[in-house]
Amino acid sequence: MVGRAELRVLETVHSDISLSELSDELQYSLSYVSEVTTELEEKGLVETRKNGRRRLVSPSESKATELYQHLVQKYDHMDWDKLLSGKALEILYYLNDPTSVSELAEKSDNYRATVHRILERFLDRGIVGKAGSEYRLTGEFTILNDFAREYYRQVHRKRVASCVTSGGYSVIWESPHEFLASVGGTLSGEAKDFHPTGPERFQEYGIELVTTDRRYYFYSEEINEIDPEDLVCHTLLVDDDVRYRTYCLLLIQKEGIREEAVKASKKYGIESTVEELVRYLSGEEVEENMPSREEFESTAGKYGVDV
Repeated sequence: MVGRAELRVLETVHSDISLSELSDELQYSLSYVSEVTTELEEKGLVETRKNGRRRLVSPSESKATELYQHLVQKYDHMDWDKLLSGKALEILYYLNDPTSVSELAEKSDNYRATVHRILERFLDRGIVGKAGSEYRLTGEFTILNDFAREYYRQVHRKRVASCVTSGGYSVIWESPHEFLASVGGTLSGEAKDFHPTGPERFQEYGIELVTTDRRYYFYSEEINEIDPEDLVCHTLLVDDDVRYRTYCLLLIQKEGIREEAVKASKKYGIESTVEELVRYLSGEEVEENMPSREEFESTAGKYGVDV
């Protein structure tokens, strides 16, 4: 969740300002301002530097910081720290199209009552409109979806960057609190909640898939291990070519996870792809980007998978 203090500091830091000045302006204790500023710096939203005995804070060049400061300057009559704290950004993240309360609750993994309460707050301020059962951001406030997405994008990239010991990285898929990263080197031993995933994990199921020198990690604080249906989805997000589809087909068949794979695919936005794999395994003709039946049966036989 995003805290009010975090947002208040972010909207106050327009140029170099000392921690003591921030403390006076926001009426927070110096220790609390220091704590919040450190959290913002770890997320890449502000920068700090020493100037003598003073610690100066300035806005970072992140897109998220730029969008938020533009928002509070243009609509300075809004109490944004109250409106956007808590679960609000999680809801705004998915409000890029007209969406119902139940859909938003499912996507954001929040209670419907929580989603409804936040949307009603936005509705009262004219930030969202409602047509039937669907809510949507009004034209001038679509920037809020941009800010929510940039905020989490910045947080995720800063998190993986702080753990990469060598090589580059990229984020392949993300949601507010989880993401799939591709790493060219290795992660530090302190990379908590980064779970190895992708093609190299297939060997654990007796399916040897030749991989590249890149490694893939799924960041989540909510899980202890990667289930095979999620492994299928992660691998398809890495590459959706015939070769990777073939090995995903083998894993689905070997583990008997057709329904589980389809269900998991909804989270990652690849329902149509996984449904195609399941139809293929059911004997339907799915011609595009699929192995021939002869090729698939030959590969399945190699790994002792009954098809």
